[in-house]
Amino acid sequence: AGMLATMIEAEKFGLSYDVVDDLTGKKMGRASSGTFRTADVVGLDTMAHVIKTLQDNLQADPFYASYKTPAVLAKLIEQGALGQKSGAGFYKKVGKDILRLDPATAQYVPSGGKADPIVERMLKKAPAERLKLLRESTNPQAQFVWAILRDSFHYCAVHLAEVADSARDIDLAMRWGFGTKQGPFELWQQAGWKQVAQWIKEDIDAGKTLSNAPLPAWVFDGREGVHGAQGS
Repeated sequence: AGMLATMIEAEKFGLSYDVVDDLTGKKMGRASSGTFRTADVVGLDTMAHVIKTLQDNLQADPFYASYKTPAVLAKLIEQGALGQKSGAGFYKKVGKDILRLDPATAQYVPSGGKADPIVERMLKKAPAERLKLLRESTNPQAQFVWAILRDSFHYCAVHLAEVADSARDIDLAMRWGFGTKQGPFELWQQAGWKQVAQWIKEDIDAGKTLSNAPLPAWVFDGREGVHGAQGS
């Protein structure tokens, strides 16, 4: 679901796959392959199968609308471009060069796009300043990073009660399963629980989020976080 959300937001903000992978890799404390390169390694047919499982089993999920199979993914699979194992997917290796798909033209073009230096600097700031800068920036890359972080906070808060005994379980699962240095609730708490909750609520109310599901009441019960002495 996180990878799908990233793909949706990348398209919304008009970012190329190489830039997204640079932003969602080591710069965010995640696996260096980022998002689209990871999809290529896993196999686009495998990814589509996982998406189909979400579609078949989660009709009642408030985020169900975001589980659509991305059109570009369906098209690549139709063409037999299944990622690394077939030689082409979101990326294609030609000689020593790695090309990226340009979905607008369906052609492979030179890759190597990187995060803008200003956004790279934001990502190095302490959590509270980092999220504030990203959210308030007019730079599409910064807006994209805020959006995928907000989406993960929103998704985890809405689903916490039904999938885990505690926020700690979610954070550990994200760390171990996805190689992230920090789980979503840890980052949310470090950035300022109440402030970030307010920002998420404002985005939900403004129709910017992947689901219009409100944050659960417990988020606003006066707590300062969900870990350690500060929360349950």
